[in-house]
Amino acid sequence: MSHANPQHDAQIKALEGRLKALGDKLAGFSSHAQQISDLLPIIHRPGWTTPAEVLLVSGLVESLIAHSQILDATHAALIRGAQAVGKA
Repeated sequence: MSHANPQHDAQIKALEGRLKALGDKLAGFSSHAQQISDLLPIIHRPGWTTPAEVLLVSGLVESLIAHSQILDATHAALIRGAQAVGKA
């Protein structure tokens, strides 16, 4: 869609590129589920880690869960907001 303002057209084209990059990045997350599943047998190995390292890894897991929840909410807000633009 062309607009009367060439600067606006360039901004929309740049935004389109960034949205495609975001889509590619989000699609890449699907491989992470298998990697997480691969960790399950590892953490059950005898002598896998010390109590301090369990705390460290647990903290990282909790952080990733929180970040993924934020990512999900932010994505939903982006879609809802973009769909609402121009509607009465």
